[in-house]
Amino acid sequence: MSIFTKESKFVLLERHKGYAVIRLNRPERKNGIVQEMEIALSYYLDTLANDDTIKLVVITGTGEYYTSGADIIGSFGSDERSSEKNDVEKIRKRVEPFKNLVNSFIRFPKPIIAAVNGPAIGMGVTTLPLCDVVYAAADSTFMTPFSKIAMIPEACSSYTFPIIMGYSMANEMLLFNRKITAEEAYRFGLISRIFPKETFMTEVEKKVEEFLDNPAKCLEFGKKLIRDRDREKLHKINEEEVEQLVERLQSEDTVTQAIKFLEERQRIKRERARKARL
Repeated sequence: MSIFTKESKFVLLERHKGYAVIRLNRPERKNGIVQEMEIALSYYLDTLANDDTIKLVVITGTGEYYTSGADIIGSFGSDERSSEKNDVEKIRKRVEPFKNLVNSFIRFPKPIIAAVNGPAIGMGVTTLPLCDVVYAAADSTFMTPFSKIAMIPEACSSYTFPIIMGYSMANEMLLFNRKITAEEAYRFGLISRIFPKETFMTEVEKKVEEFLDNPAKCLEFGKKLIRDRDREKLHKINEEEVEQLVERLQSEDTVTQAIKFLEERQRIKRERARKARL
């Protein structure tokens, strides 16, 4: 049985007239996502799916980041991951909430608007194609540094990214860790609009108010027509990617790369602290 409840102080649910905002709320860790947040996100999406007072959902972050992706230390810890690398069932249980979250995105019947308020990394980027509209602040960046930690594409990005931006650009991002700007993300079709950082949420709220004028069933039926042909395929791809994720989490090179990644992050933090003291 999970030690986590279905809710989390790191994921806030704000209800407004006609819509809800799900806010990643861990700014001290750049909204890095740990297991309890995955569980809370799934719970809120599944709950809002059946709430007739809600026409659409906005997902955004608190602070400067949208999300820095999965928190490697918070989710596993380098020592714990190393000791568990051969325990397949433990690893499978660890990734189950992530698989469930992706499935919640896939089956969600109402429009999801991703309001990317700052840098997005890892699953913060790969889940964007599972949303229906993506807005980004002008200073946002997008990066999926999977091979840096010996990981693989997830959240169905192995399927959605090539469709959206073509194989070459998808491979640069998913295999070779390319970071792109908001302008590039717009050109590649990953996002639909860019708003100034200073007025970002105000602009998003204006668009939401426009959308709320549309009948709820019209929005749901329209999304159903657009999404249904891919839903079964996406669930299958999610299963396949998670199986590969389980395999990767058992591998020696994943542990080695994760340690290198964390050491480099600590080095950068020390260097920033040193410069701040000058």
